[in-house]
Amino acid sequence: LGDVVDSPGAITRATEAIGQGRTAREVGFEAAQQIGRALGATHVMVWIRTADGSFHSIHGASPTLDADAALASLLVDMSPVRLSRTDRLFTLLPDADREWLLRNRCELIARIPTLRDPVSGVIGVGPRRNGIEFSKVDLSFLATVSATVGLALSRSWPEPSAATSLADA
Repeated sequence: LGDVVDSPGAITRATEAIGQGRTAREVGFEAAQQIGRALGATHVMVWIRTADGSFHSIHGASPTLDADAALASLLVDMSPVRLSRTDRLFTLLPDADREWLLRNRCELIARIPTLRDPVSGVIGVGPRRNGIEFSKVDLSFLATVSATVGLALSRSWPEPSAATSLADA
Protein backbone atom coordinates (compact mmCIF):
# COMPACT_ATOMS: atom_id res chain seq x y z
CA LEU A 1 0.00 0.00 0.00
CA GLY A 2 2.70 2.50 -0.91
CA ASP A 3 0.54 4.70 -3.14
CA VAL A 4 -2.32 6.56 -1.51
CA VAL A 5 -3.13 8.66 -4.57
CA ASP A 6 -5.98 7.59 -6.86
CA SER A 7 -4.27 9.58 -9.62
CA PRO A 8 -6.97 10.25 -12.23
CA GLY A 9 -9.68 11.02 -9.69
CA ALA A 10 -7.37 12.99 -7.38
CA ILE A 11 -5.97 15.07 -10.23
CA THR A 12 -9.44 15.83 -11.57
CA ARG A 13 -10.70 16.87 -8.11
CA ALA A 14 -7.62 19.00 -7.48
CA THR A 15 -7.79 20.72 -10.87
CA GLU A 16 -11.47 21.57 -10.44
CA ALA A 17 -11.03 22.86 -6.88
CA ILE A 18 -7.94 24.94 -7.67
CA GLY A 19 -9.65 26.40 -10.75
CA GLN A 20 -12.42 27.76 -8.52
CA GLY A 21 -9.97 29.95 -6.56
CA ARG A 22 -10.64 33.66 -7.02
CA THR A 23 -7.52 34.88 -5.20
CA ALA A 24 -4.02 33.56 -4.64
CA ARG A 25 -4.96 32.62 -1.06
CA GLU A 26 -8.00 30.65 -2.25
CA VAL A 27 -5.86 28.85 -4.82
CA GLY A 28 -3.30 28.05 -2.11
CA PHE A 29 -6.02 26.84 0.26
CA GLU A 30 -7.61 24.56 -2.35
CA ALA A 31 -4.23 23.19 -3.42
CA ALA A 32 -3.30 22.41 0.19
CA GLN A 33 -6.65 20.74 0.86
CA GLN A 34 -6.46 18.57 -2.25
CA ILE A 35 -2.81 17.59 -1.77
CA GLY A 36 -3.33 16.84 1.91
CA ARG A 37 -6.37 14.69 1.21
CA ALA A 38 -4.83 12.77 -1.70
CA LEU A 39 -1.48 12.13 -0.04
CA GLY A 40 -2.74 11.69 3.51
CA ALA A 41 -0.28 14.38 4.64
CA THR A 42 -0.30 15.87 8.11
CA HIS A 43 -0.08 19.37 6.62
CA VAL A 44 0.54 21.24 3.38
CA MET A 45 1.87 24.79 3.04
CA VAL A 46 2.10 27.16 0.09
CA TRP A 47 4.52 30.07 -0.39
CA ILE A 48 4.54 32.65 -3.20
CA ARG A 49 7.53 34.69 -4.40
CA THR A 50 7.05 38.40 -3.73
CA ALA A 51 8.67 41.46 -5.31
CA ASP A 52 11.75 41.21 -3.05
CA GLY A 53 12.34 37.63 -4.26
CA SER A 54 11.53 35.92 -0.96
CA PHE A 55 8.72 33.40 -0.55
CA HIS A 56 5.84 34.36 1.76
CA SER A 57 3.16 32.02 3.00
CA ILE A 58 -0.30 32.19 1.48
CA HIS A 59 -1.44 28.99 3.19
CA GLY A 60 -0.16 27.73 6.51
CA ALA A 61 1.50 29.71 9.28
CA SER A 62 5.14 29.36 8.36
CA PRO A 63 8.37 31.33 8.11
CA THR A 64 9.41 33.08 4.92
CA LEU A 65 11.90 31.35 2.63
CA ASP A 66 14.76 33.70 1.73
CA ALA A 67 15.25 34.71 -1.89
CA ASP A 68 18.79 33.33 -1.89
CA ALA A 69 17.82 29.93 -0.45
CA ALA A 70 19.48 26.99 -2.14
CA LEU A 71 16.09 25.25 -2.13
CA ALA A 72 14.72 27.70 -4.71
CA SER A 73 17.69 27.03 -7.01
CA LEU A 74 17.35 23.28 -6.47
CA LEU A 75 13.69 23.38 -7.49
CA VAL A 76 14.50 24.92 -10.88
CA ASP A 77 16.09 21.64 -11.97
CA MET A 78 14.38 19.14 -9.67
CA SER A 79 10.75 19.18 -8.61
CA PRO A 80 9.20 17.76 -6.58
CA VAL A 81 11.94 16.68 -4.18
CA ARG A 82 11.90 14.36 -1.16
CA LEU A 83 13.82 16.04 1.64
CA SER A 84 13.39 14.19 4.90
CA ARG A 85 16.25 14.09 7.41
CA THR A 86 17.37 10.70 6.14
CA ASP A 87 17.72 11.78 2.50
CA ARG A 88 21.28 12.42 1.32
CA LEU A 89 20.24 15.60 -0.48
CA PHE A 90 18.95 17.02 2.81
CA THR A 91 22.41 16.73 4.36
CA LEU A 92 23.96 18.63 1.43
CA LEU A 93 21.76 21.71 1.91
CA PRO A 94 23.01 24.79 3.73
CA ASP A 95 22.15 24.99 7.44
CA ALA A 96 19.53 27.72 6.91
CA ASP A 97 17.65 25.61 4.34
CA ARG A 98 17.73 22.50 6.53
CA GLU A 99 16.46 24.54 9.49
CA TRP A 100 13.65 25.98 7.35
CA LEU A 101 12.60 22.48 6.23
CA LEU A 102 12.69 21.18 9.81
CA ARG A 103 10.72 24.14 11.20
CA ASN A 104 8.05 23.58 8.55
CA ARG A 105 8.24 19.79 8.88
CA CYS A 106 8.43 19.43 5.09
CA GLU A 107 9.25 16.04 3.61
CA LEU A 108 8.35 16.98 0.04
CA ILE A 109 8.74 20.30 -1.71
CA ALA A 110 7.67 21.28 -5.19
CA ARG A 111 7.99 24.41 -7.26
CA ILE A 112 5.03 26.35 -8.54
CA PRO A 113 5.97 27.27 -12.11
CA THR A 114 4.42 30.19 -13.99
CA LEU A 115 5.24 31.71 -17.37
CA ARG A 116 7.17 34.56 -15.73
CA ASP A 117 9.15 32.48 -13.21
CA PRO A 118 10.02 28.77 -13.06
CA VAL A 119 9.81 29.00 -9.25
CA SER A 120 6.99 31.47 -8.55
CA GLY A 121 6.17 29.60 -5.40
CA VAL A 122 6.80 26.53 -3.30
CA ILE A 123 4.50 23.82 -1.97
CA GLY A 124 5.69 22.01 1.15
CA VAL A 125 4.18 18.69 2.24
CA GLY A 126 4.52 17.27 5.73
CA PRO A 127 4.80 13.57 6.54
CA ARG A 128 1.98 11.14 5.95
CA ARG A 129 -0.37 10.43 8.83
CA ASN A 130 0.13 6.68 8.30
CA GLY A 131 3.95 6.92 8.19
CA ILE A 132 4.27 5.41 4.69
CA GLU A 133 6.95 7.01 2.53
CA PHE A 134 5.94 9.03 -0.52
CA SER A 135 6.13 7.12 -3.79
CA LYS A 136 6.97 8.11 -7.38
CA VAL A 137 3.23 8.22 -8.09
CA ASP A 138 2.82 10.69 -5.21
CA LEU A 139 5.64 12.84 -6.60
CA SER A 140 4.03 12.81 -10.03
CA PHE A 141 0.70 13.84 -8.51
CA LEU A 142 2.38 16.72 -6.64
CA ALA A 143 4.16 17.87 -9.83
CA THR A 144 0.85 17.93 -11.73
CA VAL A 145 -0.98 19.80 -8.98
CA SER A 146 1.83 22.35 -8.56
CA ALA A 147 1.71 23.05 -12.32
CA THR A 148 -2.05 23.54 -12.02
CA VAL A 149 -1.48 26.01 -9.18
CA GLY A 150 0.99 27.88 -11.42
CA LEU A 151 -1.60 28.15 -14.17
CA ALA A 152 -4.21 29.40 -11.70
CA LEU A 153 -1.79 32.00 -10.31
CA SER A 154 -0.98 33.19 -13.83
CA ARG A 155 -4.52 34.44 -14.27
CA SER A 156 -5.32 38.13 -13.97
CA TRP A 157 -6.15 39.12 -10.42
CA PRO A 158 -8.28 42.03 -9.23
CA GLU A 159 -5.20 43.69 -7.68
CA PRO A 160 -3.07 45.70 -10.14
CA SER A 161 0.37 44.73 -8.74
CA ALA A 162 1.21 41.14 -9.75
CA ALA A 163 4.07 39.92 -7.53
CA THR A 164 3.30 41.64 -4.26
CA SER A 165 -0.45 41.21 -4.52
CA LEU A 166 -0.08 37.45 -4.92
CA ALA A 167 1.08 37.13 -1.33
CA ASP A 168 -1.53 39.59 -0.07
CA ALA A 169 -4.47 38.29 -2.13
